[in-house]
Amino acid sequence: MRVVADHIRATTFLIADGVIPSNEWRGYVLRKIMRRAMRHASTWVSPRRSCTSLVRVLDANGRRVPRGPPRAAMIEKTILAEENRFEAVLTEGLPAWKRRSPR
Repeated sequence: MRVVADHIRATTFLIADGVIPSNEWRGYVLRKIMRRAMRHASTWVSPRRSCTSLVRVLDANGRRVPRGPPRAAMIEKTILAEENRFEAVLTEGLPAWKRRSPR
């Protein structure tokens, strides 16, 4: 749970600072942080989109989500989009990987 909390906190503050998930530079680091949080969250939380709901309850050193509720909605939308992308990658990629796997 600590991994998820720390990664969601980092994700929230990176997105609030203007970083968006991508395949290059800071965006790649953000994407890896987000996907690691999603992977860990899926092991102990049943809903697929659990990271999005954690943004509202984030409490980092006594502060809520950076720059107020309008910013929180944008952060949640960004996390939800990445969760959808990651779910699509897993849905399409895992069966293909299992078919090609030697075991």
